[in-house]
Amino acid sequence: MNPNEIKKLKKLSVLPVLLILILFCLPSFYILPEQEACESAVNDMEASIKDARKAIEQTSLIVADEKKFNDLQSVIMKTEALFPSKDKLPDLIDELHLIAAESSISLDNVHYRFSDTYENIDIPSYQFDMRVAGDYSSVRNFITGVEKISNPTFITEILLGEGTVYTVKMRAPIK
Repeated sequence: MNPNEIKKLKKLSVLPVLLILILFCLPSFYILPEQEACESAVNDMEASIKDARKAIEQTSLIVADEKKFNDLQSVIMKTEALFPSKDKLPDLIDELHLIAAESSISLDNVHYRFSDTYENIDIPSYQFDMRVAGDYSSVRNFITGVEKISNPTFITEILLGEGTVYTVKMRAPIK
């Protein structure tokens, strides 16, 4: 090779090296952002899979809670079916007077009061406050008779007054 050719080659030798460097670095400029995008997509997919698993778990919990809710609704409906309606109050009062007559006691100062709540629960009910006069066994028979009433009636308080006079308070929930 003559010296002129070598000079020309030396001038042109930078071009292949530069071309090799560009070809070597170009993929890294193109691949690195794509690789980061792929890693980000994988992380997003893993997070989505984790969220989907949590959603499936919560769905099964919701189904269980829904079953419990339906069971409670059923219990509430059955319980409310036991409560008499407002128009049955005269029958209940008649039944109380009948039990009092059968127990040989007298009912004095009977007061009836309606309330929308019963012990902080939204259950409408009537409260009965009455003075009961009779000996101990007669009052006990009266209380036993009240406990056997078909309508749910709760004796909330019994106070012994003078001699054979008792104060009885009871509550009757209604629909």
